[in-house]
Amino acid sequence: MSATTKWIDLNDPVGVRLRVASLDKRLLYVITGIKPGTRLFTRVIEDLKFRSSPTGAYLIRPFREGEQVHPSEFRSIWPKAATRVMTRAEFFIDLDAARRPERTARMLPISSVSRRPLSWRSSSNPASSLAATPTAPGSSKTSPAARW
Repeated sequence: MSATTKWIDLNDPVGVRLRVASLDKRLLYVITGIKPGTRLFTRVIEDLKFRSSPTGAYLIRPFREGEQVHPSEFRSIWPKAATRVMTRAEFFIDLDAARRPERTARMLPISSVSRRPLSWRSSSNPASSLAATPTAPGSSKTSPAARW
């Protein structure tokens, strides 16, 4: 079971949501689900002091030290805004994790890789087809990776 906490649900009929994001080890309020350039987009910027993200995909505002946010702050635009219990996944976006580079596989020098085309061979067991082993056509059943 995942941990839950109280957070603000804007109760928007089209799914606009108030979330929290981590970016460069800072926390931001993030509003998702509003098309850039719309009247609603402009109202959130003017009335709630959010700004557009660099891509325009989100409206953002930094957390201020010790700040507490209340549903009443959003009711000028979303009159049904209220708190409700949510899982972390429902309101938190880890943008720092999205920016972390994925681990890359160790690359072999070109000279050590066979220039023959590879084909994918797997056993008749359906579960093992998820982990197919590359083999060169006409080679033994030992994968090239095991021989390198």
